[in-house]
Amino acid sequence: MLTVITFLFFIDDFVARVIIGAAFSVYQTALLVWSIARDFHERRGQGKWIIIIAAGITTAMFVFRAGVALTGDNLLLSITSPSPVQSITFVGAMIGLIMFAFGLLVIYMEKAEQVGLSLALHDPLTQLGNRRVLDIALDYAMSRSKVRTVSALIMLDLDRFKTLNDTYGHAIGDQLLIEVAYRVKESVKAEDTVVRLGGDEFVVLVMDIGNDLTGARTKAATVANRILQQVAQPYQLLAQLENQPLSTLKYESTCSIGVSLFKGNSTSREIVMERADVAMYKAKQQGRNRVVFAEGEAAT
Repeated sequence: MLTVITFLFFIDDFVARVIIGAAFSVYQTALLVWSIARDFHERRGQGKWIIIIAAGITTAMFVFRAGVALTGDNLLLSITSPSPVQSITFVGAMIGLIMFAFGLLVIYMEKAEQVGLSLALHDPLTQLGNRRVLDIALDYAMSRSKVRTVSALIMLDLDRFKTLNDTYGHAIGDQLLIEVAYRVKESVKAEDTVVRLGGDEFVVLVMDIGNDLTGARTKAATVANRILQQVAQPYQLLAQLENQPLSTLKYESTCSIGVSLFKGNSTSREIVMERADVAMYKAKQQGRNRVVFAEGEAAT
């Protein structure tokens, strides 16, 4: 709007219109570059840099045209009279436009790649890692053969989850799984690996919790019991039974936890998982809502 008003005010002064128009264009383009740089500050990839360079080229063309306008040679700026200024400005503008479009294409491709990678490594319901993430983390923990610190694999399964699903439906069950995932994640450190194996089964991998089994067992028990307590807190779930209005369902759940300790590559990934699974089902057999440690070679 300001540009239009200025054009009408200086309708008889071509040079003034060009200078003011170029100044406004430089300002608007600089604002665009700043906005792009601010919005893309946290974005990784090559696309953002291509767009920033494109905006920079466009700004340079406006600055160049404004500089020529200051010389007072109207013929150099005339649209109807061919000149080096027109050629340079046109070529620069086309390069900037092409780079901008290419930058957007690169960003879309990078975004699609990130989405695909996220789907491959995360559970779509809880947004936790999946079995593939756990395998990668376990392989890393076991590949450090020179590191003799103890790590813990904590496996938990919700008690009587099937009853909730059968009574209130899968939508209510999904709400509970999402809340449990959040509580488990909040119960451990940011560097610990938390995954959902499937159904109502979750796994936490805690690396480097001690140099000896006794100290490591104590620390692992602290983490496992913290998870146990958090999962056992009451839940507020939104439920809608048949022919009834939407209401809040207060639900209490517990879990059974099995823990397997291991050192480096002293055992295989499959054995660690199997021993944690056996310990978890022993917890269920012993009355649920408890922590049981694996026995045998993997824990020595």
